[in-house]
Parts: sequence; structure tokens; C-alpha cells
Amino acid sequence: MAFDKLPVGFKTLLTSHDKGWQKLQLNTYKTLTEQPITVSMQVYTLQVVLEGKGTLQGDFAGRSVQAPLRAGSLSLLSPAMPVTLNWVEPGAIAHVQLPTELLLEFSTLFKQSSLELLPLPYFHDPLIEHLVMALIAELETLSPLGASYADTLGQALVVHLLRHYSSINGPRKIGTKGLSLQQLEQIDEFIDKFLASEIRCRDLASVVGLHPTKFTRYFKDLTGLPPHQYLIRRRIEKAKGLLAKGVTSVAEVAHMVGFFDQSHLVRHFRTKVGVTPKDFNVSSLDSRA
Repeated sequence: MAFDKLPVGFKTLLTSHDKGWQKLQLNTYKTLTEQPITVSMQVYTLQVVLEGKGTLQGDFAGRSVQAPLRAGSLSLLSPAMPVTLNWVEPGAIAHVQLPTELLLEFSTLFKQSSLELLPLPYFHDPLIEHLVMALIAELETLSPLGASYADTLGQALVVHLLRHYSSINGPRKIGTKGLSLQQLEQIDEFIDKFLASEIRCRDLASVVGLHPTKFTRYFKDLTGLPPHQYLIRRRIEKAKGLLAKGVTSVAEVAHMVGFFDQSHLVRHFRTKVGVTPKDFNVSSLDSRA
């Protein structure tokens, strides 16, 4: 485990430590408190927010940063780098542990004697999210070939991280150009407030006082997603929350989160979640039974 001791306020949901995984380790946690939780990892760790909302605080690249915690957001944490998680609603996170020896194993692919992952407080990467969710699904199914499959997924994840988020690309500047994380927090608050309404790119750009064209470029640079895809993601996450709370009318949920109609929600929900809202609703009801 990457923690010497599980921090107060964390409850372990899933762990790979007794499943024979060799290349990396995965833990998922539920947060049990809205009080700040400070954590420091023993190894490089990819943090994925699965649900909930809050902020992450820490020193990244010599700068004190406050970044949003939202479903789908990613953080790269270096060993012995303390960060504080401030939850404003119950959350769940996944920690993918990436030992130094695992990174060294792939350094030769890039003709480097060694590579380091660069700490990042907040980013989006659909491929990384997909790989982590596949690892979680494999951990849940306990397939006889689970360890081998997990190691294969882990190799793909590590190579992608080294290719795009390591010292091979030089140091990353945080908050020095384009949108700041604080401005992104303002945009998130605007989206939360008007999610049931039509939200256009120029509406989001106006929140931070930018021309829509420049805003779109800066927004994608920071989050990895164009504004309309980011907005769809937020609508889907809100829909999942409503369905999990027992709102059974898919048409009603579609209206509450700003989709045009039920079919519009169903199409995007199936693409992002892998099941229809109806099937997700049934599984949520079963888990509460």
C-alpha cells in the first residue's frame, strides 16, 4: 500500500494488493468526512476522482496550487509530496501506484537512463480514464486471467504517462499562461448553477472575460477537452448522481441536467458510461437494496 497507514477519513473499497498484480497496484477509496484530508504517497501515484466534489491543495512545480476535484479529473502526485483533499460532498477516488522500478523498466523505450513523472494537480485525459476504469472493472470481476490482463493494461498506462507527462517533455509550467485553475473553478461553479439551461461556449468564455476562440484553445490546453465535451461530461456525472439517488424518470433526469430530450441523454450516457441510464438506475437500486 502507498500509505504507511490509511488516513483517517478514508475507507478502502477495492485493492489489488492480494490479487497477484505485478506491474502496478490499484486502490479505490470512499471519503467518510468533509474535513480536510492530507495525504503523502510513498510512490508516484495517479489519482482519479470517481465521484464527489471539492478542491485539492498542494505545492506543484514550486507553486502553491488549488485545483478542483471533480469526477473524471486526474492528478499526478510525486513521492513524499503532501496534498490536502477538501471535499464539499462525499467523494470516491482511485489511486494507481507507479513504483520507480516500473518507470525505469520502460525508460529504455525512450532512450533515457531514467524518467520522472511530472507532478500535475489537475488534468483530463480520456485514454487514461478509460484504462483506469478498465483496471477497476477487472478488479471487480476477479477473472482468472485478471493479473495478466491488469499487467497489460498497466504497461499501456505507464507508456502513455511517460510519453505525455514525464521529464522527456521538459518541465510543465502551472498557471503561467492561458486559463488558471482558479478560473476553471469559476467556470465549474457557473456550470453547476446553470446546468439545466443551454450553456454556450461564449457563456463560459464570458465568465473569465475571454474571446470564445482564445477561451476554447486555453480551455483544451488546461483540461484536455474542448468545452462542449467537458460540459457533456459534467451533465453525465450529474445524471449519474440523480439516478443513484433514485430519480427513476430518464426524461426527468435529461431535463434536470440540460440535455435536449431523453434520447439525447441516452446516447451520450451509453457512450460515456457504457450502459443506458435505465440499466444504470437498476444497478444503483440493487446496490442500495
